[in-house]
Amino acid sequence: MELAEKTKLGGFFQSKRTLIIHHGRTSAHITGVTPEPPVLVSALPIIDTGPLENSFMQPAHSLSTVFTRREGSIGTIILNHPKVNTLSRQLIEDLCAALDNMQSDTIHVLILRALKGAKVFSAGHDVRELPTNGRDPLTYNDPLRHVIRSIESHPAPIIAMVEGSVWGGACELVMACDLVVAADDATFALTPARLGIPYNLSGTLNFLKVAGMHLVKEMLFTAEPMRAQRLAAAGVINNVVPR
Repeated sequence: MELAEKTKLGGFFQSKRTLIIHHGRTSAHITGVTPEPPVLVSALPIIDTGPLENSFMQPAHSLSTVFTRREGSIGTIILNHPKVNTLSRQLIEDLCAALDNMQSDTIHVLILRALKGAKVFSAGHDVRELPTNGRDPLTYNDPLRHVIRSIESHPAPIIAMVEGSVWGGACELVMACDLVVAADDATFALTPARLGIPYNLSGTLNFLKVAGMHLVKEMLFTAEPMRAQRLAAAGVINNVVPR
């Protein structure tokens, strides 16, 4: 996915907690920290799918389902849980560990993505791990809730770079990020209705933070994939770029 020159960002400095907004000659300093030059999304690294022997593709901290890379002040977390990055307990634990490892004053922006060229960004929950006793599958202490809170509380802004389709709980994972840049063939589908289960309340409220009521209802009720272009037009994702 080429990130073209369209996606220039003017406000990634220090951390989300510092919150320095800089655009052209105008700066709004919440904590008085001197701003650094703006980050260009067009300059963000594209992760190759070359051999795993490549140094930047080695698993970090013995994580089995994600890879991490750091280039200057930019950190990258790459989902790599064959075949479709299901949100298993193992992947979520590894992702939470990678997010913790990427908490540093020298990391100013973090990218979350699948391997380059992926046809599926993530297939959502591993249905084999859903509870069978009739309880809410996404209570406060369940793994997905943990990783959503880890993303929301991470000190660095997180950009989701999406290629391929995004299913179920993976949509919430993406929407929890601070910015979303998607390939022009990316699709998003909220699929619990296909399993005959409702999406949990806290997850639904998270969707309502970024999307309008009618759009969220359509996605929840129909469980049909929605193209990135439509979500961008609705302001749900930030930009759509060519693969």
